[in-house]
Amino acid sequence: MPRISESTIREHREHTMTALLDSAEHILKTEGNAALTPARVSEGAGVARNTIYRYVRNMDDLRRLVLHRHLPSWNRALQSGLRGISDPRDIIAAWVRINLEQSSIHGHTWMMGLPESTADARTPPAHRAGDLPEDARPARTGNESDNSDRPGFHNDVDEPIVEAWTRLAPRSARTGIVVTKGLVSSGMRLLDCMPQDGETGRKGRAAVIADIERCARAAIAALCDGDGVGSGDAGPDRQM
Repeated sequence: MPRISESTIREHREHTMTALLDSAEHILKTEGNAALTPARVSEGAGVARNTIYRYVRNMDDLRRLVLHRHLPSWNRALQSGLRGISDPRDIIAAWVRINLEQSSIHGHTWMMGLPESTADARTPPAHRAGDLPEDARPARTGNESDNSDRPGFHNDVDEPIVEAWTRLAPRSARTGIVVTKGLVSSGMRLLDCMPQDGETGRKGRAAVIADIERCARAAIAALCDGDGVGSGDAGPDRQM
C-alpha cells in the first residue's frame, strides 16, 4: 500500500480549509451572519459536516478566520498609503480615501458583527497554522505593526486621524474625528449599494470615493476656521 507523503496531507488540509473559508465567506456576503451554519458551510465546501470541526472549534472560529483574510491587507494598505504624509490635512483626506478604497475591494457591511480577534481561533493540534492557507493563518506575520488580528484593529485604524485632528485643531478634534468617521461610514454604505462589476460600477465607486474625500476636505476647512487655524497652519506643531 503506497504511503501518503506529509506534503500531500498538508496540501489536502489546505485545500479543505480553503473550501471551508470560501463557502463561509460566500454565505456571509450573500445571506448574512445568521445564515452561517455547519450544514450550510459543509454543503458549500463539498465536505462532510463533521469535517469542519477538524479545522475549527466552532462557527465563531470560522468567522474569525474569514475576517482575517481581509483585515491584514486593509491595514497594510492604510499604513503604506499614509507613509510619508506629514500635513495633518492630507493625512485625514488620505485616510478617508484609502478606507473607502479598501471597502470597495473587500466589502464592509458583511463584516459588521463578525468577531475581530483571531487570538482564540485555535485549530486542533492535527491542523497546525503551517498547514492552513496563507490567508487563513491566525499566527502573527512577524511584523509587529500588523495588529489586524486582535480586537484593537479599529483603534489602530483610527489612530492616524485621532493624531491628525489633535495636531490640526485641538479644540475641535473630537468633532473632526466623529465627522470624518461618519463620512467614511456613509461612503461605505453607498459603495455597498453600487454595482460591483463592469466599467459603470468602477466609475461609480470612484466618483463616490472622490465626493466623500472632497466632503472631508470641506469639513477640515470648516473646523480649522472655527478653531482659529489658518490655511497655512497645521496646528500647534507649526506655531513658533
